[in-house]
Amino acid sequence: MRYADVLLMYAEAKIEMNEIDQSVLDAINDVRSRAYKTTRSNTSLYPAVTTTNQDELRFLLRSERRMEFAWENRRWFDLMRWRLCDIAINRPVIDLPAKAQLQKNIKSGDYYFPSDALPVIEENGLVNLQPLVDSKAKFRKTMERKFDPAKGYLLPLPLSDVTLIPGMIQNPGY
Repeated sequence: MRYADVLLMYAEAKIEMNEIDQSVLDAINDVRSRAYKTTRSNTSLYPAVTTTNQDELRFLLRSERRMEFAWENRRWFDLMRWRLCDIAINRPVIDLPAKAQLQKNIKSGDYYFPSDALPVIEENGLVNLQPLVDSKAKFRKTMERKFDPAKGYLLPLPLSDVTLIPGMIQNPGY
């Protein structure tokens, strides 16, 4: 476990309890300042968090976790905890276009992100890539995904527990 994870877990817990104080800002800024190879007190060298608004901090924290733990297999658990899988997972998989269109995009200089569209960061901290798909065939949908909230957020309980423990019932959908 990384210290950055501990700091962001602490900040998230305090934000969700709406007990926002300087320790929350310090925890987030410790993570940010380390990424910029400076100290928390040197705020001119990194984008320090100063707001104490719960909704703004929630957005900042979720964005910070997405960037800090990229490729560390934590995103799924964050999305499950925040109950955002039904939004994030139900979006299609976006891919680069086929070879001919890709070469055309590279030659035109309109590569990686088209000049007429950029990804959108939504209020819940999720990235919406739909504008890229809608932009003149620069990207394409390769696969549709389906997340069922009725089954996805709760896993089935072991059959042995359900049958042996009086009064225990299976999670809905199983």
